[in-house]
Amino acid sequence: PRLTLGYRDAVALGRSPLTRAGERFRGHEFHRTVVGLPGEPLFRWKGGADGFGDALVTASYLHLHWAGAPGLAQRLVSSSRSPSVLR
Repeated sequence: PRLTLGYRDAVALGRSPLTRAGERFRGHEFHRTVVGLPGEPLFRWKGGADGFGDALVTASYLHLHWAGAPGLAQRLVSSSRSPSVLR
């Protein structure tokens, strides 16, 4: 029942179609539910962590601010052409 809301300055901990480990992202978190995902979270920020990523999936409550990381759109298009781009 509790709303989680706010802007986050996050660091990617892993690799996914949109992220590379160590990259910094700004985003907005807005949700009422909690989801347990396997393994380490994809993102970490002060006071929190969230998300899942692998070679084909980027899943998170963190809504990334694409204007703050212009390479995201290109990565998404490239990964949709060939998942081998992540290797």
